Amino acid sequence: MNPEINAPKNGNTIILSAICIVFALGIFLLDISTPSGVAGGVPYVILVLTSLWATKKAFTLITAITGTLLNFLGFFMSFDGGMLSIEVSNRILAVFMIWVTTALAGHYKKTNDEHEGLIRDLSHLNKELNEFTYVVSHDLKAPLRAIHNYSDFLQKDLKGTLEEEQEMYLEGLGEAVCQSEAFLEDLLQLSRIGRKKVILKQVDLYPFLNTLIAGLALPKETEVLIEKHWPTISAEPTLLRQIFQNLITNALKYNKALKKRIEFGWSEKGKQALEIFIKDNGIGIEARFFEKIFMPFQRLHADSEYEGTGIGLATVSKAVSKLGWSVCVESVPEQGSTFYLTIPKKR
Repeated sequence: MNPEINAPKNGNTIILSAICIVFALGIFLLDISTPSGVAGGVPYVILVLTSLWATKKAFTLITAITGTLLNFLGFFMSFDGGMLSIEVSNRILAVFMIWVTTALAGHYKKTNDEHEGLIRDLSHLNKELNEFTYVVSHDLKAPLRAIHNYSDFLQKDLKGTLEEEQEMYLEGLGEAVCQSEAFLEDLLQLSRIGRKKVILKQVDLYPFLNTLIAGLALPKETEVLIEKHWPTISAEPTLLRQIFQNLITNALKYNKALKKRIEFGWSEKGKQALEIFIKDNGIGIEARFFEKIFMPFQRLHADSEYEGTGIGLATVSKAVSKLGWSVCVESVPEQGSTFYLTIPKKR
């Protein structure tokens, strides 16, 4: 075992033991200084409750036994103050409360341990899934690239010698390979987010967005509206680029307007956060799909209508979560969509 890991736990146990001893002595002195008719043993319940902070399960049992013994000792040492039947019933009540609290504390600790175990298992499985996704996506790219190249070679070498139906088969093969390559690339991007270590940097959003938009080479019919005054935020630049790039791509892909429009803006959201919005004039989304669109591989349209892999908004959601932000959407079918990024100021 690593002593550096266990040292803090041992230190906490010693401190907690000292606190419990002080509590026990204090309650005992209070107990023997009051008439025996008063339920002086009941405060020992506090002693049991303090054991919730202990890492060892036996600590709760020890505090319960200690409280019970001191309760009975207090019965004999406190001065006479009432009827014996009342004194005995009060002490029995105190013991009952001590052990009921002990049982509840034990159940809480057991449930909490199971909960932490499930979280550890889930984290481990999630890590394995990310690694599996990355390996599979990476290893499949090479054979797909080879199929793509051979398909191109065949089309060039056999050009003019194939029947129309045969040419259609080769074109279909090429398109299928392109779609698979795009899917694997999106899958790789999604898996990389889970593996990426977040190192926050100060990002001035106005030049960042302008550089990103210029690099995307948007269609000429696209109108981009962006405010000039933007805040500087703490973010991981690569994740930030993935978020905005996927939202912009999505806004253009699902858009039938002759003149496509994307608007960027931001506002204060109380004192604790700021909110960035990306608004488009696309086809919109029905309210019942607002949560579904952020899940991997979820598509609302057939490939014949709109090409895509169903991973873009899932990548946005995962990157946003990695940064400790949140994302949501407001939309009306045929009236466009607005995506909101909520960023805590403390980050």
